[in-house]
Amino acid sequence: MREKYTRLSERLGYSAMPAALSALYTKVGAAYNLAMLGISEADVRENLERLVEIAASDSEIVFNPVLPRREHIRDILLESIRGSPFA
Repeated sequence: MREKYTRLSERLGYSAMPAALSALYTKVGAAYNLAMLGISEADVRENLERLVEIAASDSEIVFNPVLPRREHIRDILLESIRGSPFA
């Protein structure tokens, strides 16, 4: 599947899929982190353990190919404050 997306991004003139996705998100003005949605780092950190608990107990989590441990959920939430999925 990854090869298919790589070929597609190259045909669209991008060096790699992350560059294509970044351009698309920028073009349509879509947020890709919590800061872009107006959620502050302080709010995330203040509510981090509650957010981890909510995410870990969500019924949809069982459909993930790999069940994340709480420390992974915590890391994902912290990275999502200002991080980019395109790196």
